[in-house]
Amino acid sequence: MNEIRMSVVLRNNLLLKKMEEYGYYTNASFAKECNIYQASLGQVINLNKKAVFTKSGEYTKDANRIATFFNDIPENLFPPDLYKFNEMSKANIEVPLESVKMLNTSAVHEQTLENKMLHKDINSTLAILPERTQKIIRMKFYENLTDQKIGEEFGMSKSNVSQTIRNGLKKLKESKCSQHLLEYIA
Repeated sequence: MNEIRMSVVLRNNLLLKKMEEYGYYTNASFAKECNIYQASLGQVINLNKKAVFTKSGEYTKDANRIATFFNDIPENLFPPDLYKFNEMSKANIEVPLESVKMLNTSAVHEQTLENKMLHKDINSTLAILPERTQKIIRMKFYENLTDQKIGEEFGMSKSNVSQTIRNGLKKLKESKCSQHLLEYIA
């Protein structure tokens, strides 16, 4: 008897790989750039046939918009055979415990990949700040240095370091650039 029941979700890996190739690691950031609704993109990725094909069998506006964004044709990103799995895109399977142990190694790799994506998104968000403020924030939150140590490095008082950090974080919070970071919190 198999000890584990897993849920499996089929997704359009052609599109996901293309998004990653172009530096889009979240649905929200790509949907915004491509000017489509995030929910619609999710349906396209999750192999919802209605999100990709009209009743007459033509590609939808969203599918065409995505293909155009990548300077590609819809057939390359949304092959009709792929969307035949629509009815069975989610399933439960039973597997032995040993198989799950092997998956755990993959999960660690995926978590590492997600951390790299988060770091990349944080760095691109920090880029709106002056270089000195970026360095101070990195020293505070990445290197866990005290305000005193940071102040010594920059020839600033402890209170000036604290104020620089507060102002930088306030600017980031008010910036639209930081909104996509909320996906990592959910």
